[in-house]
Amino acid sequence: MKICTIHFDEDRPYFEKLLKVWEHSARLHNPKADIHILKVPKPKTVKRKSDEFLLYSSSYAAIRMAEWALKQNEPVIMTDADVMFLGDCSSAFGSPFDLGVTIRFARAWVNAGVVFYQPTQSGKEKLKEFISLTNEILAFPELYVEEIHKYLGGDQTAFTLLAKKYSSIKRFLCSEWNLEQNTWQYFSDKTKIVHVKCDLLDLINGAPPRSGVGEDSPVYALYEIWKSYYKEAYPDD
Repeated sequence: MKICTIHFDEDRPYFEKLLKVWEHSARLHNPKADIHILKVPKPKTVKRKSDEFLLYSSSYAAIRMAEWALKQNEPVIMTDADVMFLGDCSSAFGSPFDLGVTIRFARAWVNAGVVFYQPTQSGKEKLKEFISLTNEILAFPELYVEEIHKYLGGDQTAFTLLAKKYSSIKRFLCSEWNLEQNTWQYFSDKTKIVHVKCDLLDLINGAPPRSGVGEDSPVYALYEIWKSYYKEAYPDD
């Protein structure tokens, strides 16, 4: 099993903290996995009206990871760099499938921050279709205005459309595999991956949670876990 993320080759000290926790927690909980940080140049974009919802950088990163995954002969977990791992993720591949996405109860019901891939012939074909569809959405966003606004992001739109098209694409619950702002309340000892965003990111940045959750929210427990990983990664900070 391989786990990968993308890091744009630029100086972003703030983001380095998130990336360090990503790497530390990935290695801690998945000692048998090959961990890869793929450094790529930051994409050059031209501002368009659609960019607020298109999320060009995220789509660009997802395409680069997918292209890398296609060259691998092992199962791959592709994630955003702003996640932390809380458990061994090898059980994700305990049953056969070709491509897997994480889902939540929200309008944008697929969260593309964590994607699972197995190098079967069907998996390769679907991942290639994802790359082609995302490139099409980026090139002609005016053809996908409704979908982009609904599903938020070119890559997320592409994965959602593919999940609707193919019943063989496995659906993993965000509560276990990509805990995020819509699923904080479902945090449990089964949660293996946490998406460091929204309320949790606010706490890391020293700000109050944007949603106004109280201190009994699981977000505060997640914040303590993130701090402990950061301290382990940066013992002298």
